[in-house]
Amino acid sequence: LTKMFDMVPPIDNDTHHHDDTLSCIQAMRRQEDEVSTCINYLQFSYNNSVNVSSRTAMITWCQQLQKKLKLSPETASFAISFFDRYLSSGKGKSRQALQDKYLFQLSAIVSFYISVKLYEKTELTVDTLIKICKGCYAEFDIIETEEEILFALDYRLATPLPIHFVKE
Repeated sequence: LTKMFDMVPPIDNDTHHHDDTLSCIQAMRRQEDEVSTCINYLQFSYNNSVNVSSRTAMITWCQQLQKKLKLSPETASFAISFFDRYLSSGKGKSRQALQDKYLFQLSAIVSFYISVKLYEKTELTVDTLIKICKGCYAEFDIIETEEEILFALDYRLATPLPIHFVKE
């Protein structure tokens, strides 16, 4: 990416702006390199109820909730990033979540919860999350899954999204 960026001449001849942009992109690439990579974790799902459609449904749910709560679209994007990275990690209960639709959905829901806590001024409490999920998940399960995800991601949550590279 950096090499491609060097081939593109700056829009204006402002060298300072070009240097700042390049420095920002290089910093984001370093951050990106420090986090675990995503894999096609669904290839490890041997349960027909956890598949591409399941992932799509959870992405849609995150986006719909983000819109309903009037949150930034990036909040849903970060949630999906956490979700995918967690399920790709092979740590904690991530492998079990690929076999159990309940844990799969809980992982997505808690990923959204973490994203809201980190990137929004709006507070989303566990009680509110339980109400949104119509009582399907207990407070203990949400808190335990939050710890699982944070641990599996080595607490590395502030990572750039593809849109951040485009904005630069």
